Amino acid sequence: MTVAEYIAHATTRRWEAGIWDCCCFPAGWVLGWGLGDPMARWRGRYSSDAEALALIDAAGGLEALWLLGMADIGCAPIGGEPQAGDVAVIALPAAYAGDCIGAIFNGKRWAALAHGGVVVARAEALRVWRRP
Repeated sequence: MTVAEYIAHATTRRWEAGIWDCCCFPAGWVLGWGLGDPMARWRGRYSSDAEALALIDAAGGLEALWLLGMADIGCAPIGGEPQAGDVAVIALPAAYAGDCIGAIFNGKRWAALAHGGVVVARAEALRVWRRP
């Protein structure tokens, strides 16, 4: 499956905390890399946004959570410009109080999953990972 196909398929699904959310969306793409599940520590441990936020806070924030999860599957963050298929933790616009979200780079912009569906936009990547 190409990154474009994966993102297009994501538009057919509805947000469900712990199943299909802002972390499960990019983690599902990473599962296709064949390295394991970067969400393994947290899958099945939350079923609401409040529970997800508690786990994110306990990990030290979303960026720290993704660092742990990606390290668990042997994937270190990279530097440089993102390429299509890379995953990242990206910064949200200031209107969202400086929060961040997991995302997939489509080659031009970042695709992330919000409550209303997939959003594709330019954004600052805080950490980026690439399929080895």
